[in-house]
Amino acid sequence: MFDLTNTVLGLVFSILTIGVFIAMGFYAFKNLRGHRGGLLSKGWRYISIAVFFFIAGQLFLDSGAGQAINGISMIAQYNIAFGSLMETLGGLLLVIGFREQNNIWKKDKILAASTVSTS
Repeated sequence: MFDLTNTVLGLVFSILTIGVFIAMGFYAFKNLRGHRGGLLSKGWRYISIAVFFFIAGQLFLDSGAGQAINGISMIAQYNIAFGSLMETLGGLLLVIGFREQNNIWKKDKILAASTVSTS
């Protein structure tokens, strides 16, 4: 009975995880297509691209962990290393996107941009 419960819970969480990945990818893609070159688009572009790196990294990490459990260690090491690299790149893009968003909201930069455009 306990094994059946674990199997069902594992299946439910796997389906939820795949659903979350699909939703993240869908909205990141939709966000990338909707940019019109406004003030906020540069930061959100980086953040949206970071989502794809996170999804790919997590998929590689998950497959590497599963292979390591099954004893296929050589492939698992590469998948785990590549997944970690992908998630690190996604994190870097996320930080760059947040920095761009933060720079937009700084008052001194907004004032400097408005005085240049009115001159």
